[in-house]
Amino acid sequence: MPKLSTQLDDVHLIREVHLHYSQDNQEQSPLKDSGDVAAFLRGVVSDTTREHAVAIYLDPKNRPLGWRIISIGTDVMAPVKPLLVLQPAVLLGANAMIFAHNHPSGDLEPSAEDKKLAETLCAACTLIGLRLLDNIIWTEVGSTSYGPYARETGSVR
Repeated sequence: MPKLSTQLDDVHLIREVHLHYSQDNQEQSPLKDSGDVAAFLRGVVSDTTREHAVAIYLDPKNRPLGWRIISIGTDVMAPVKPLLVLQPAVLLGANAMIFAHNHPSGDLEPSAEDKKLAETLCAACTLIGLRLLDNIIWTEVGSTSYGPYARETGSVR
C-alpha cells in the first residue's frame, strides 16, 4: 500500500457548490404546474436579455428545497452540462427536480437542442433515482412544459 504524503506543501482544493435556500422557516408552497414554476423563476431571474438554465430541487411534496442557476448564456442559448444539474440534487437529498430555461425571444417552442437535453436529463435522473418532474421554457408572459414525458395540460407530474 503506498504511503500517503503529509507534506505541508500539499494542496487540497474543495469546490464550492452555490445553492439558494429559503431564508425563512415558512413552509414553501408546492409547485403544481408550469405557471407556478414560471412565477417562481421570474422572481429569481431578473435578466431577461440572456438565456438562463435553472434547476429547482424539490422535496417529496414538490416544495422547493433550493434552486441553482446552472448556466447563463447568450440571447439564443445557454450551455448545460447534466452533471452540474444533478450534483446539487444529490447534495440536497432532493426527491425531485424541475429543469427550466427562459427564451429571451418570447418564443415558447422548444428547439431540437432543448428536446435532446430533456431526454438526456430524463435518462440521467432515472439512473440516480431522482424524479424529473418537468422541463419548462418560460418567457416574460408565458410558459410551456416539454420533454419526453410532458403532458398536454402542462402540469408538473
